[in-house]
Amino acid sequence: MKTKIGFHIIMKDGEVKMPGMAYDEAVPQLRRILEKKKFDQWIDDTKKKSNVVIEEQALSSVRIPSAEAPAGNTPGEAQSEK
Repeated sequence: MKTKIGFHIIMKDGEVKMPGMAYDEAVPQLRRILEKKKFDQWIDDTKKKSNVVIEEQALSSVRIPSAEAPAGNTPGEAQSEK
């Protein structure tokens, strides 16, 4: 294969054959894959247009309340004793 920087030799060292899948089984999986790609692209485009920056370090320090917390209590709210 020739590119801008020269020739590249590609060697095939194996092959994996995947089992066939019926069209009716494949459609929902393909739809999910395509919808996720489209959504991810929309998120990236929206971030760029809105100048959104996510601070990963700050985000990692955010405590997410567990699903097992009693109903009615919000994070940081003191529980009253009965």
